[in-house]
Amino acid sequence: MKKWMFTLLGICAFAWLSAQELTVPKTQRSILTKLSATWCPICGGSSWDTYERMLTDNAKNALVVSMHRSTISKLYSPTATEILATFETTFSQPWFYVNAKLMGQGSATDEASIKTEINNAAKNVPIAQTAMRAVFKPGTREISLSSAVEYFQTANADLYLAFYLIEKQIVEEQDNRSPTAVHKNVLRTALTPSTFGNQIAVAGKPVAVGTRTTGERKYILSPMFKPENITIAAVIWRKIGSKYEFVNVNTLETVETTTAVEDPQLAAGFSVSPNILSDQTWVKAELPTAGKQVEVAVFNLFGQQVRTLHRGALAAGSYQWSLQRGDLTTSGFYIVRVMVDGQFAVKNLLVP
Repeated sequence: MKKWMFTLLGICAFAWLSAQELTVPKTQRSILTKLSATWCPICGGSSWDTYERMLTDNAKNALVVSMHRSTISKLYSPTATEILATFETTFSQPWFYVNAKLMGQGSATDEASIKTEINNAAKNVPIAQTAMRAVFKPGTREISLSSAVEYFQTANADLYLAFYLIEKQIVEEQDNRSPTAVHKNVLRTALTPSTFGNQIAVAGKPVAVGTRTTGERKYILSPMFKPENITIAAVIWRKIGSKYEFVNVNTLETVETTTAVEDPQLAAGFSVSPNILSDQTWVKAELPTAGKQVEVAVFNLFGQQVRTLHRGALAAGSYQWSLQRGDLTTSGFYIVRVMVDGQFAVKNLLVP
């Protein structure tokens, strides 16, 4: 199972300008979801072929995605589990949903009715829609995500905007199919701190038609993840009580790439030793010059900045910080990064 790593970092002027230039389409799109599991033999049968056709047939008017909520599925996602909890209830798989509505297990009749449901929904004027642009810097592993939301109807509800990472292709076993089956469009994780995102409208405070808002975020992408193999989905949700209802979705299929490399001097003097943290490890940095803004931080697989070892100014010289096994409670891979006035270096760390 592949792992992913993103973390919310902040806002930059470049991303703000990009958000202003985005054109928001006046489109209403649906989410077509296949509830699946890698161990499920039925999931690898005729419903597999149905899903393959749906990916092509419904691409224009829907985000077609596979979600795995079974904890023993090799593509299990806690984010998928939370989203599926808001859908119509079922206790088995495979099942197909349009938005939150249960549509069947993938028969020819189901396939036809699903396409009709999606095409009918596409005729509606959306309450709001989102546009995005993402730029990936290979050296820093940062993705700058700019977004714009535009309202096409007056909105008087508690609306939330969330971003999700979808992996376009994953080679993983599928019972009744292949030990090396190619799973397509699999939901992996939310990019926002919470699964259903951040609030963008408040009930009782109507948002007028034509209103436009923008946002900018930065994420760190794990070296284990390929930017050319991801889709970013922006979903608008309506919160009613403790439940979330689907409103609209848009997707970004292409992440642009710019050039950025580690600072060689900083990288030469930066180390994590040992890089397998059993009891204690030392993070060492040699600063060739003084830094006004220095940060040494650790990021986990879920994109959270779990430890900040230093933040602030430092004079030129040698520094070290210790990490204890108890500081990182979850086993897995981490990234340790030093940033000095915009220059950076990164190291990997494994916690067994």
